[in-house]
Amino acid sequence: MGDVYASPLGTTVIRHRSVPAQPAELDGEVVILVEKGGGLDGAGAEAELRSALGAFENPRYEEGRWRVRFATYAAAEEAVEAATAADALPGAIAVFLFYNGRPYLARGWTTFESAVSTEAIAWLAFFSGLGKLLEERLAPKVIEINGEGPRVAEAEDRAEEGMGPRNRRVIAAIQEAAFTGKGDKPVVVQLYREYARKVTTALAYSGEEPEGEYEGEYNASGER
Repeated sequence: MGDVYASPLGTTVIRHRSVPAQPAELDGEVVILVEKGGGLDGAGAEAELRSALGAFENPRYEEGRWRVRFATYAAAEEAVEAATAADALPGAIAVFLFYNGRPYLARGWTTFESAVSTEAIAWLAFFSGLGKLLEERLAPKVIEINGEGPRVAEAEDRAEEGMGPRNRRVIAAIQEAAFTGKGDKPVVVQLYREYARKVTTALAYSGEEPEGEYEGEYNASGER
């Protein structure tokens, strides 16, 4: 999946890490994504929703999902946490707040997206010849647009720490981050591992000897 935007030879990534304030009209709003043809898929499932989520207002069934509103944001958070933790809503794919105020770096998919977009850049710290060539011929890979203005963000992601520690840090960050979809976390960890291996393999075939010692992951045969 990361191949679409993460390639060092592909598109420039525009990144905005600041999360805007919640609009007042979304206070207490919750979304329930439902399985097609399941028990919650249809306007007749309101009673089941109330049994699982408690008191809410303004229930609206839309194709593939419900939207309901709780009296306060705190009440909505409690309902989402209860429904998610106990898996108390069979037929629901995901239950989440309509407005997600979670910081960028605490979100699972954005953590993955930032990591794969800078994976090759981080590796190029150990391939100075190739790194210099790509820097001269290509546009910057990641541009940060929040804060004081557009700036090249990739320098923040150079791997002076070493690629092994970087890989472990990224995987730990994904595992600690929050995901809306059930089962996303292990899938995303595997997607990152696979993309990191692709980058490693491509650089190995570049013909340039890396500077420093390899500290990344190995496969079952002990190969990079």
